[in-house]
Amino acid sequence: MTDKEFQITLAKGHEKEDALVATLNSLNYVRTYTSQSLGKVSGWDISTSQCDACPDFTIETKYDMMAAKTGNVAVEIESRDNSGKIIPSGLSATTADIWAFAFSDLPHFYYLPVSELNQFLSEKNYHKIIWGGYKHLSHIMLIKRDVFLTHCSTYENANIA
Repeated sequence: MTDKEFQITLAKGHEKEDALVATLNSLNYVRTYTSQSLGKVSGWDISTSQCDACPDFTIETKYDMMAAKTGNVAVEIESRDNSGKIIPSGLSATTADIWAFAFSDLPHFYYLPVSELNQFLSEKNYHKIIWGGYKHLSHIMLIKRDVFLTHCSTYENANIA
């Protein structure tokens, strides 16, 4: 992935975060905001709650533009820093309660709790682990998308394609 492709992917990811916030608001979730709106980078993208008296929960959003072509969902598990040292990132670094995925060819957000995603992957429900992403710095587990989606719920009021 080139610098330009990375910037395009990052911008699309932020668009999808905003689309999920709009969807959650339309579903009457409360206290919904992005970490980006707070001007900080954190271990989650969106914080929200299902009601005023309910506890907040956090969501990590992922936009997978390649899944339509490859048939795989990519889950980052670690990365290399500039010195080549392997560091926690993606799933191994998240503090989010839920991961929500958007795909270029599907109309909704697909989500599951981080604990379930970790369990799913610990049961070896991936078919390959590769180095990829921006400058091939990300260690990524590839999961067959049709299998993965059977484990997800959807935020169905969103048209995000």
